[in-house]
Amino acid sequence: MKKIRFSFGILVFLSFILCQKSLQSQDRFKPIADVGIEIGYYKPSLDYWNEKSSLEKWSSEFNGSTVFLIFLDINFSKYLTGRFQAGIWNKNVDSGNIIRPYHKNNYQVQMTLIPLSIDALVPFPMLSINNIEPYAGIGGGICLIEVLEYPSPLADYPVWGSHKGRNYLWKVIVGAKRPISKDLNAGIEYCYIFGKYTQQVVNTFRNAYDEDVSLSGPQIKVYISLNME
Repeated sequence: MKKIRFSFGILVFLSFILCQKSLQSQDRFKPIADVGIEIGYYKPSLDYWNEKSSLEKWSSEFNGSTVFLIFLDINFSKYLTGRFQAGIWNKNVDSGNIIRPYHKNNYQVQMTLIPLSIDALVPFPMLSINNIEPYAGIGGGICLIEVLEYPSPLADYPVWGSHKGRNYLWKVIVGAKRPISKDLNAGIEYCYIFGKYTQQVVNTFRNAYDEDVSLSGPQIKVYISLNME
């Protein structure tokens, strides 16, 4: 985690230097804001759920799922873009033929993640090919987490367990974008997310203890954005 924070500081410092140099040039860069939507695939590790919990005996596990995001990019200079982003990821797993003791129904676990982040992106216009501009960056923020356990189908019984919390996430980013019209851009982006949260677990003897659950994993997305001058 310290290495990620150090890398983030170096990136911001270098971006600041590039920003100052661009503002000193005769051709000043006019700030532009882009607003966009993203859709992609995110596969968090969720190691506790998949490897230690009762889910490891189920017919399904927490694999990747679709992630939806919205973002606002503010181009501070030719070499520095700030991004404000929010999204949602949701996944259900079912116990299949394994029945919870004292209940006739199978049961499910549903997880919802809502990441909120601020990113620093550095474009590389000097490496553009056919108007395709690569960029790289680093970001951080918080993730709101909700885990629900309930029978399947839900209508038969109330929710058994509900856990809510939040924790920090960090990420490294690489991507490329291309204008497709005067006001529209299209792009593709790869992120690797770093983070975890703590899940309270109650065993069969009703003893409570904490387990760390990793949220680290790859995320790949495509997006479209609208220029707002």
